[in-house]
Amino acid sequence: MPVIDSVIINYLPKNVAPEVEDVTVVVGSRVPSGAHGEPENAATTGYELPLPTIKDKHSIAVKWKAHDDNDEHWRTTSTTAAMTKPLEAAASGG
Repeated sequence: MPVIDSVIINYLPKNVAPEVEDVTVVVGSRVPSGAHGEPENAATTGYELPLPTIKDKHSIAVKWKAHDDNDEHWRTTSTTAAMTKPLEAAASGG
């Protein structure tokens, strides 16, 4: 009579939505090239550095703090053309 010694089941764990803890938006500024991401020692020092920005009236700088329990890599995109009209209207007061 055959005996089963072990069983292996492959499955995908339930995907958990990422949680955004904080968002910083600076209208009229942009983040300089090379300043993206957190410094390597930010997690060990216990404090966050301010968002480094350069004044640019045609830009909006955004920084967020979030975590993903599934350890998934995030990919972001920006749509500058869609943001141009509202920014111009806000700058001109209309």
